[in-house]
Amino acid sequence: MAGDTPVAIVTAASRGMGAACARELASRGWRVSLMARGADVEALADELGGIATRGDTSRDEDLGRAVKATLDALINTGENKPWITLFNRESKSGKTARFQMMLVDQQASGPFMVHLMAFGFEAKMEVTQVLFFKFRKGDAKIKQHSGKVTIDADVLASVRPVLKTKLAAHAGDFIARLPDL
Repeated sequence: MAGDTPVAIVTAASRGMGAACARELASRGWRVSLMARGADVEALADELGGIATRGDTSRDEDLGRAVKATLDALINTGENKPWITLFNRESKSGKTARFQMMLVDQQASGPFMVHLMAFGFEAKMEVTQVLFFKFRKGDAKIKQHSGKVTIDADVLASVRPVLKTKLAAHAGDFIARLPDL
């Protein structure tokens, strides 16, 4: 598989919509890392050539294990068959990379619970390939922050117009600052 293959972490992946999303992503060439509470997730991961983590999305520890399992799989696939290649040139300096993950669960009482995890990666070194922290020499740090928040539909509806305006301006500014590829 090509070194620039996209990777997706799919939760609630043992059946239903989660399993359907995982199958669709795999059919489009994505590598999948699956998470669910039930043992069925392992069989689906085998079927799709992905990896499985058993756990509950309402537990930060389980979410962290899913991310770690995915990163470990990326690191341990070897130089000749990486899941993903971020840089593939000699003497390339990697300074920062950031990614975020958000999961939304509807609680039995009605409101949604949003789980947010943000990761920041800093490195100062020469690299031949960054395969999530694979360097020839240097120093690397990863920072992780997480939090939970509930969404109240009435409050969200009352601030929707103001929020929409602010987010549109922020998104436009963010896109304008992206480098040309």
